[in-house]
Amino acid sequence: MTIYSLSSGSKGNMTLLNSDETTILIDLGISKNKMKDKLSQINMNVAEIHHVLITHEHSDHTAGLKKFFETNQPNIYMTKGTYEGLSKEVQSYVKNTLIIIQPYQSFFIETMKITPFLLSHDAKEPVGFVIEHNDKKVVHGADTGYIDISNYALLKHADVYMIESNHHPELLLQSPRPMQLKKRILGEKGHLSNDDASTLINQLMGDKHTIWMITHISEDCNSDLEIERAIVRHIHRPLQLEIVYARQYEISKVSL
Repeated sequence: MTIYSLSSGSKGNMTLLNSDETTILIDLGISKNKMKDKLSQINMNVAEIHHVLITHEHSDHTAGLKKFFETNQPNIYMTKGTYEGLSKEVQSYVKNTLIIIQPYQSFFIETMKITPFLLSHDAKEPVGFVIEHNDKKVVHGADTGYIDISNYALLKHADVYMIESNHHPELLLQSPRPMQLKKRILGEKGHLSNDDASTLINQLMGDKHTIWMITHISEDCNSDLEIERAIVRHIHRPLQLEIVYARQYEISKVSL
């Protein structure tokens, strides 16, 4: 299985998982033209997309759905809450191939086992995904203010974690953003800070080599250096952890 972060951040999110059997998109938050350009860079095309998983209804995760589904009809999987959070127009484009999924009820796409789990974000029914294929395990966490401890048994000992390390709280509070937005980001239905994300990864990773593909990094309230300082503070086995930065405009790749 190969994982591509094609876009990650507040301006749009899209992840692609490719195996010998199928190709899956997680979220489609960029335009169709940008999507085509991203796919061409990894020698793929739109016709190869067989399945689309949606984490939640926010526009940076769904903005490309309408144009994509005007001409393509892959299976699309989302929770009932996420579907109800979409506009009526977008609903009309995706309903023909819609598959409603339930948190903690596993399903299969070809030989991939996928288990949705609840996140804490200001959306209607946001979920992350645990994806298991052969002997490999990937956790895709999307946007969340925290991950409840009740999920830890499900999420532990993955090979790859796609979990955000969104902001440094002091940089966020010093930024010119409105206070209401700052409170939202810092809240339990907002986004993980560097310290919270590193603490979480430390609790979830096992003794084996682990890859953390760090997603949704704030462009103005964070930096690679601040993320790495948090890793040093909180992760007990940093030498067993490989860091891959998922960027807004660059493609990142992990092969398992």
